[in-house]
Amino acid sequence: MIAALLEALAIAVVAGVGVTTLFSVVVLAGARSIEARRNGHAVRIALWYTTCAVALAAFAAVVVLGVRVMLEK
Repeated sequence: MIAALLEALAIAVVAGVGVTTLFSVVVLAGARSIEARRNGHAVRIALWYTTCAVALAAFAAVVVLGVRVMLEK
């Protein structure tokens, strides 16, 4: 019983930190892409937009996975 609670706690902490970090990367990359656009750095714009898109896709996938797991139980 205690092992199951500790496992659930560990999974919740890892998931919480992971989701928060992913969304932080989305916000950071979005802000940096705007800054790069103001300064006229075409390559940096592409890199930050790509980073933002990948992080946003990963964030959405994790949210969908979380909802799916919750609905199955």
